[in-house]
Amino acid sequence: MWFRPRSLELLPQFAELVQADPDFELVAPASPVQVCFRAMPDGLGDEALNDLNADLLERVNASGELELESVRLGDRYALLLAVEHVSRAESSIARAWEVIGDAFRGILVDSTDPGLRWQFNRLPVPPTGW
Repeated sequence: MWFRPRSLELLPQFAELVQADPDFELVAPASPVQVCFRAMPDGLGDEALNDLNADLLERVNASGELELESVRLGDRYALLLAVEHVSRAESSIARAWEVIGDAFRGILVDSTDPGLRWQFNRLPVPPTGW
């Protein structure tokens, strides 16, 4: 598949957004064609983190605005954003991160797990509409 050079500059920007958020981590070094990451809020064990990220994948993909893929790295369930799933505009990276953040906050709001509810309550700015 052929990508324009500008497209290859976008995913490193996405990786910077992941790294700047304390609730997310890069699971593998980012490349110009894919970013492997996962949500990793404090206080969750490995199985709960895997379940959280599987739910996040389902919610993001169900939004219809963004397509993520899943990957297993050892015992860790992670998410993969590939260059073919974003447009060539910087605004698409910002929107992708917004879609992921909205889905993540939705999981925290809907959770009956006290640890996840605590995560939502500590967010600096509650999402609108909830």
